[in-house]
Amino acid sequence: MADPEIPFAPFTVSELTERLRLQLEEQFGWVQVRGEISNCKKAPSGHWYFRLKDEEAVLECVAWKTTAVRWGGLTLEDGVEVIAGGKITVYPPRGQYQLVVSAIRPAGAGALQQRFELLKRQLAAEGLFDPERKRPLPLCPWRIAVITSPTGAAIQDFLKIIRAYSCPVEITVCPVLVQGAEAAREIAEMIQAVNRQGRHDVIVVCRGGGSLEDLWAFNEEITARAIFQSMIPVISAVGHEIDFTIADFVADVRAPTPTAAAQMIGDLFERHRERLRLLADRLGRLVRPRINQWKERLAVTQQAIRRYHPLSVIGQHRMRLDEYFSRLARGMRAAVEQRRILCGQNQKTLRAAIGHEMDRRRHAVDRYARLLQSYDPARNLARGYAVCRDAQGRVVSRVSAVQPEDRIQVVVSDGWFGARVMEDRHQS
Repeated sequence: MADPEIPFAPFTVSELTERLRLQLEEQFGWVQVRGEISNCKKAPSGHWYFRLKDEEAVLECVAWKTTAVRWGGLTLEDGVEVIAGGKITVYPPRGQYQLVVSAIRPAGAGALQQRFELLKRQLAAEGLFDPERKRPLPLCPWRIAVITSPTGAAIQDFLKIIRAYSCPVEITVCPVLVQGAEAAREIAEMIQAVNRQGRHDVIVVCRGGGSLEDLWAFNEEITARAIFQSMIPVISAVGHEIDFTIADFVADVRAPTPTAAAQMIGDLFERHRERLRLLADRLGRLVRPRINQWKERLAVTQQAIRRYHPLSVIGQHRMRLDEYFSRLARGMRAAVEQRRILCGQNQKTLRAAIGHEMDRRRHAVDRYARLLQSYDPARNLARGYAVCRDAQGRVVSRVSAVQPEDRIQVVVSDGWFGARVMEDRHQS
């Protein structure tokens, strides 16, 4: 029997596999899969390979090294139930479909949400979220401390918007971890350090979006209390608009994103620019009528004296009017320049005072450190002295405190050794 006529050439294995891969990736896009980890192993390259399984099926999974390093303290091991998100694709050399994982979290993420709600209720009851305790931002925040990861996209977005607004501000990037087991402690300590410096007008705590686990450092109690205790106004700009953290509720101002925080600061300066423009317009409206009035009076005078042809008098009035206008302009420029110089002098004075106080505190700390070293008992031991203790650990300071044959402990500079009292000699 002859083969049926084939309307097109057959696929090669590679061609068919490629078509299947494209259709899978186009149809499914990004998916989330819940299952139990099995056959989990980390390759020398840093990539992770594992399977997700349930009672009836198994799915091969891979997580590239550059993705896995962002998962913080999450441990991948057999038997753990997780929810993995990523893209479905086909691995051509083995002709099998697999999930390329880009996000993963424990299936029990509901426990984190419960911890979030519990801490939120506790801190709200203590008054950490009360609107009346929150402070407004300064009118002109000249010095801004941004507490974030120095390599993340959040700080780049923030700086880009600040530059777009042409804000005359000093930005200090305070590098911390924003994800992982140590992140909350680092953030809290950095907030305290910025407060101790006392030179910044606003603190911005920010990072990009992520899962509840990714943002958990900003839901820790230590972070919330550090923000609450800050003497400097704090802007919380964590995640995306839909993300809310405990830090958002405690902070003086919540920005939906790091970009929005920069826009908020830029708007402050833009409002001041607009106010200056309005004041300039108002001043012009106040001055122009007076000038117009003088011009009208001059016109009336000219008309009154034109019959007598007093050209010299008219010329004098014209020169006087120009002089008044020039004096007014010079006065306005001088006043603006005087205020600018005064602001610069005040700023230098404040910085000098802060530097002097820091030097004074540093010298005091050095003096106390030397005083403590001078009282260190170990220095006496190093010079050959020893401390004797009886069997009960009490210091033997008198001969009468021991008897012959008593066991004593002799402490010297590098340790101790036991000894026995051979004879009792009382000091006369």
